[in-house]
Amino acid sequence: ITFAAAAELEQASAGQPSDSRKLVWDLAVEKGLVSAEEARRILARPESGAGASSSQALAEKGSGRRLGNYELISKLGQGGMGAVYKARQESMDRLVAVKVLPRNLAKNEEFITRFLREARAAGRLSHPNIVAGIDAGFADGYYYFAMEYVEGTNLGERLQAQGSVPEAEAAEYCRQVALALAHAHDAGIVHRDVKPENILVTSAGQAKLCDLGLARSSGEDMRVTQAGMAVGTPYYISPEQAMGHEPDARSDVYSLGCTLYHLVAGRPVYDGPNPLSIMQKHLNETPERLGEACPGASSALEAVVGRMIARAPEDRYPTAGEVAAELRKVVGGGIPAALGASIAERR
Repeated sequence: ITFAAAAELEQASAGQPSDSRKLVWDLAVEKGLVSAEEARRILARPESGAGASSSQALAEKGSGRRLGNYELISKLGQGGMGAVYKARQESMDRLVAVKVLPRNLAKNEEFITRFLREARAAGRLSHPNIVAGIDAGFADGYYYFAMEYVEGTNLGERLQAQGSVPEAEAAEYCRQVALALAHAHDAGIVHRDVKPENILVTSAGQAKLCDLGLARSSGEDMRVTQAGMAVGTPYYISPEQAMGHEPDARSDVYSLGCTLYHLVAGRPVYDGPNPLSIMQKHLNETPERLGEACPGASSALEAVVGRMIARAPEDRYPTAGEVAAELRKVVGGGIPAALGASIAERR
C-alpha cells in the first residue's frame, strides 16, 4: 500500500520545484503513507530533482533519520540549544517536535543541565497555553527533548513578515501567555526569556508559550543557572535580570510587556547598536509611551503596558494573573484598573 501511494505522489509531484516536491513527501510521511526512509530513497533518485540536499535537510545528524523511538520527518528550525525536528513518535503514532542537543554542546555539563532543565520544567506544567513536554532522554549518542507539535508560526516570524500585529490580536495573544505564566509561576517556575519568538500561535488563534531553556524553579542551585543570567534577549530583558539579580514573576511580566509593546508598535521598547547599550537603556531610560510609538494604540492598552514595563518591580503588576485580567478588559473594550488609576492621577 505504501509504495502504491508513493507512486501516486511521485506522479502528482512530477515537474514541481524541488522544495514543493520535498513538502509533498514530508506530508506523505506525516500522514503515514510512506516511511521517512522510503521518502528519502525516492527523493534521492536523480529523476526526483531533490537529491542529497533534501536528505540532508531532513536530518543534519550523523545517526540518520531515526532517534530512539522517533522517526524524524523534517527540520523545523535551529536555535542556540540545537535543532528542532518534526517527528513521529512510533510508540504512540503521533506527531511531536524533537529538540536535539548537538554533540559539541553535549560535551559541556552546563549545557546538558540547561537542556534537561527545560524538559523537566515543561514536564511539570500542563496548560493549554504552554507547549507540553512529552519525553526526554539520551539515544543514539544524542540528548533529546520531545514536546507537543504545534502547527503554526511564532510571533517573531509574524513581526518580520508584517511589521506589527493589530492591537486586539496582540492583546489577546499576550492575555493567553499571561495565563500560561500564571500557571508556571504557581508551580514555582519563572520563564526568564519571554519574547515574540517564544510564542507560537495556531491557525485557531491559540497562543502557546515555549522554550523553557532559561526557566528556573525556586530553590534551584544557582550554579546551574548562573550562565543563563545574561542570556535573556536584550530587547525584552527586565532591568533586574540585566543587573544579574534574581528574576521573579514580575520579571516575566516586564518581558511580556516589552513583547506586547513590540507587537503593537512594530519596534522594541529600546534599541541600540549592541546588546549592552540596549540593556543599559532598560536600566536608565524612560520608555516612550506606547501611544507615542504607535498613535493608533488605545489609552487602555497604553496604561496596561506602561505598568507592565515599569522599571521598578514593585510598580508592576505583582502577578501574571492580574495582567491577564487587565488584558481581558482591553480586548473586551472595558476599563482596566491601570487606566482608571491613570485618569484619577490626572484629575
